[in-house]
Amino acid sequence: MDARVSLVVPASPDYIPVVRLVVTGAAAILDVPYDMVEDIRLAITESCNHLLSLAVPAGELRLTLDPGAEGLRVAVSIDAAVDELPPPEDGESLAWTILSVLADDAREELIDGSPSIITTWRSIGAPAE
Repeated sequence: MDARVSLVVPASPDYIPVVRLVVTGAAAILDVPYDMVEDIRLAITESCNHLLSLAVPAGELRLTLDPGAEGLRVAVSIDAAVDELPPPEDGESLAWTILSVLADDAREELIDGSPSIITTWRSIGAPAE
């Protein structure tokens, strides 16, 4: 069973509650403990806010939750075309502090030219079939 969940919404802070709702529903299907659901929702909110605060125009905000053998991988991206990511903030921002505390791994990268934040929770895997 492919348990990947994808969502595309307009790139606006108004749609972050929709993203959070989808994360909650997917977490329920994956039997994620409630306290971890809140951690994931907060991390995804921070990822969305960070990407939407970049000084680049974007039309879409994309979310992909991909549970696998290595854990739950969550990618949040915007469809803005950039040549490179902004310089790292050296962990100084509140968003990166939150992400580094809540997720086992958090990184920013370009996926097909789009700014993205990838977070991973290793203790959450694919659902049993």
